[in-house]
Amino acid sequence: MNTRNKTTPFEAIKDAKSAIWYIRANAQKFQVDFDKIIVSGGPAEGYLAAATALIENYNEGTDDLYVDYKPNALVLFNSVIDISIDGYAYHRIGIWV
Repeated sequence: MNTRNKTTPFEAIKDAKSAIWYIRANAQKFQVDFDKIIVSGGPAEGYLAAATALIENYNEGTDDLYVDYKPNALVLFNSVIDISIDGYAYHRIGIWV
């Protein structure tokens, strides 16, 4: 848990997925190609980018679930992607997604 904001990585995953939903839902307004959403980052941001593509759970209740949250491509730099119970992320933050 982040002691400053009293949040867990799950809130960050929800936020990242919500950002993609928002961009897709407003693609015409932002003049963005709906089918060319790329998410990138590293290391922690890369974890969030990967989470948007790989984790089905942890959605904001206010998001329109009919709009796809998964990016079309990922660009990850030194990202933690082993989120299994035996992986680095579990031992680092003590939770398993």
